[in-house]
Formats: sequence, structure tokens, C-alpha cells
Amino acid sequence: MRIAVLGTTPMTIECILEFVKHGWEVAAVVSLPEDKQPLNSVDLKRISDEIGAVYYETDDLNGEKSEAFLSHLDLDYIFSTWPYIINERILNVPRYFVIGSHPTQLPYNRGRHPLHWLICMGIRESYMSLFVMDSGVDSGNILIQEMYSCAYDYGIQDVYENMIKACRQAIGRLCCTLEENPAYRGEKQNSSEANYWRKRNIFDVIIDFRMSALDIVRLVKSFNPPYECAVLLYKSEMLRIVNARIIPSCMEEEKLQRLEAGKVLEVKKHCISVKASDQIVELEVSEKLDLTKRQFGNYIYPPAKYVMEEPDLFQKLQKFV
Repeated sequence: MRIAVLGTTPMTIECILEFVKHGWEVAAVVSLPEDKQPLNSVDLKRISDEIGAVYYETDDLNGEKSEAFLSHLDLDYIFSTWPYIINERILNVPRYFVIGSHPTQLPYNRGRHPLHWLICMGIRESYMSLFVMDSGVDSGNILIQEMYSCAYDYGIQDVYENMIKACRQAIGRLCCTLEENPAYRGEKQNSSEANYWRKRNIFDVIIDFRMSALDIVRLVKSFNPPYECAVLLYKSEMLRIVNARIIPSCMEEEKLQRLEAGKVLEVKKHCISVKASDQIVELEVSEKLDLTKRQFGNYIYPPAKYVMEEPDLFQKLQKFV
């Protein structure tokens, strides 16, 4: 089978290698120019050179030039980990169809930033879904689904690695299926059960100590490295939080519950311990920062207070929306 692979991430590399492992010819690898790539992107030219595929960069996949490039490759399929919508002209290029990928159990949880939402919402397991792409968003016929764990230790990278393993297994199963029946188009999704997750922005990753400690930990771990990290607002500063953990308290339960949310309990060089709505949470910053040099008061207030008092802070936040 002859295929082109679209994408920008480490997962794209793993998908390319899996197709090659199963004897498929990866004719081309398509990626975005470096200045247009989203977070967690990698250089795909090297893997293209290693397998003898044509490497092509474009920030206009839906344009006539990209359509002409793909059309001349005589493709059976296109496999997409592309971060943007693909129009119908490109979907009609291959002999059979474009294979889409989405790390949830479609039709549930279509849409944006699925790994971040999975962790934040405490969903314990998910599925890598490979599907026939159509003009909708994650709405085409399901080809293969492979389960993976959303359990994390360090954070989102753990879940990402679990997802990649599931994707490799799903591709292996799909290759066998399509070699037996190249025109197989899977099973139709039940769209009446579908929901769509929205795009997250900076206001979704701001820590508020009125949240439970577990919710804060999930929030931090859903956006920690290699992503830009959750944000703690204090006065005019946006402190990026790389990790979080719940700290057992030696206080009596009644005494702990009398502490207000936001009460600062301890400040170390790279960590600060604060009372959340129910328990104590310790937040960790980058080794480049020294929290002991900041004059934390007795409390860290809800973020709205600092946004209202510091116009420059609001402008900083707007840059990430």
C-alpha cells in the first residue's frame, strides 16, 4: 500500500515507522514550517530522509499547490495527525480515503485538546480511534479503536506515551484489515451520542485555590512540560507551575478545614505549599525561579483580584488567548 503521512509531532514519527514496519510504502511526509508548528512539534525531515520519502512543508494544506503535490503521488491512503481541518478536495485525493486519528473513544469527546481534558476531568482510560475522515470534525466511520490508560505519574507526557503505544497497535491492526480489504470503511458513528470539547486557553490553566487539591494537581499535570505549564497569578506575576502534589497534613482535620483557601503555609526555593479548598497542595516551579526572593504574604487570593488590580497582567494573559 502507498501512503502519505501528515503531521508535526513525535506521534507522527511513530506512525510512519509503524507503517514501514508493516511493509507499506510511505511516499511522502507532510509537515508545517517551523514557525507555524504547534507545541510538541518535531523535525520530520530526518525520518523522511531515512525512509526515502519525499518531505514537503506547507502552511496551506488545503491549497491548490498542496493538492497538486499529493495528487501526483498516486496514493492509496493518506494518514493524518494534522492539527487543522482538511477540506474535501484533499480528502478525495487518495484512491480510498484519508485515515484520521483522535485519542478518544469516538463518538465521545470529539474536538480540541483531548489529552488535556482527559487528565483534567479525571477520566481513567481512553481509546485511540482511527477513522475515515469526512468533512465533519472527528465524525467519520470508525476503523479501529485501541484502549490506553490515562493514568499519570509525572504528567501529560505519561499519557502521551500510552497513547502512542495504542496508536502503534491500532495501525498494526488497521494495516492487516486494509490489506485484506482495501476498501473497508469501518462502522458509522452514532452522532446522537457525540460531544465536542472546546479549545483550551490560558484562562483554563490558571490555578484558583478555591478548587480542590486534586483538581489543581490534575490541572497542573494536564499542561506540564513539554507544554507551557499551568499558571499561578500573584500580584503582577505569572508563575509557571511545572508540577503539583497533595501534601499530607499533620493538622487535625477540623483545624485544617478552618484554614481559608489560599492560605500560604510554606515557601521553599522552588516550591510553595498552599491550602486549597480541602487539602494542602504543593506547587513546584522551574529551577530557574527562586520563590524565596518573592514576598508572598499570608494569602494568595483568587486570580480575578490580581487581574483587576494589575492591567499589565491582563495584557500578558491576553497574549495567550
